[in-house]
Amino acid sequence: MPTYQLKHRTTYHYSIPVAVSRHMGYLKPAANQTQGVDEYELVIVPAPTERIERTDYFGNTQVQFQIEESHEVLTVTAKSKVRVAPRPRGPLQSRRTCQDVRQILGADTSKPVLSACLMASPSNYTHPGKEVEAFASDYLRPGTGFLQAAVALNEAIHERFEFDPTVTDVGTRADEVFQHQRGVCQDFAHLMLACFRSQRLPARYVSGYILTHPPEGERRLEGADASHAWVSVWVPDLGWVDLDPTNNMLCGEEHITVACGRDYADVNPLRGAVTGGGSQQVEIGVTMTPLEEGS
Repeated sequence: MPTYQLKHRTTYHYSIPVAVSRHMGYLKPAANQTQGVDEYELVIVPAPTERIERTDYFGNTQVQFQIEESHEVLTVTAKSKVRVAPRPRGPLQSRRTCQDVRQILGADTSKPVLSACLMASPSNYTHPGKEVEAFASDYLRPGTGFLQAAVALNEAIHERFEFDPTVTDVGTRADEVFQHQRGVCQDFAHLMLACFRSQRLPARYVSGYILTHPPEGERRLEGADASHAWVSVWVPDLGWVDLDPTNNMLCGEEHITVACGRDYADVNPLRGAVTGGGSQQVEIGVTMTPLEEGS
C-alpha cells in the first residue's frame, strides 16, 4: 500500500505589522475509502489565540484560527502521513448513459443522489457560457455512456488546452479559460466542471496533491512540489470517479485528496483577513515523499 509523507508550508511576509488576523483553510487530507490518514499536525507561528477544527457541509475538515499577537511573518505548516489504497486493475465499466444519469438525479431522493444533484449546477467559477456549452455537447450526448464520455472529455481538454501558468490567476472563470485556451490545473478542473454542469451532469472539484518525479539522477527537492486539482464525476453504481484533465488520466495511487467542493472557492487551502499588514508576499512549498513499506 503506497504511503506518503506530506508537508505543505505557507508563509506570509507583511510590509508592516499585522495587529489581528483571522484565517480559514483546508489542509488536512481526507480519510475515505481510497486513503487513510495515519498522522496529521498543523503548526501555526505565531501561535493562534483561537483555533477551531470542524467538518464542513461537504464532509471536508476545515480549520479556522485567529492571531491577536502583532506579527510581520505568518507560517502555517501542515504535515501528514497518508496511506493510499491500491486501485482496481483493469478499466472501470458502466452502462449508464448521460441521459440515464440525468433521469436518476431527477427521480432518486437518496442521500448520495441528492449530494450529486448539488454538483450538477453551475457555481461562480463554472458558469459555462455558450462556447463551453457547445464544446461539452460534442462529448456529453444523451445516449453516450457517461463514464466513457467523461474520459473522452478529460482527454480532449488535455489535448486542446496548453498548460501555462502565466495567463490565468486564482480568480479566472471557466469561460475565460476557454477563451485563453491555456491555464493550470485549477483552470482545467473548472473548465471540465463547466462542461458537465452545462449538461446538468454531476461533477465536483477536488483539491489535493500528486506525486511528481524528479529528473533521472536528481534528488527530490524539499518544497518543490505543488498543490493539484482535478475533477470527480458521479457515476451510478460506481460512485465518485476521479479524473485528472491536466495529466489525462484516471486518478490513482499517486493522487492524494484533501477536500471536495463545487469549485476552488469551497476548498481554498488557506485564506484570511488581517488588520494592518500593508502589502504581502506569499511563499508556498509542498513536499510529497514516498515512504518505504513499514516506515
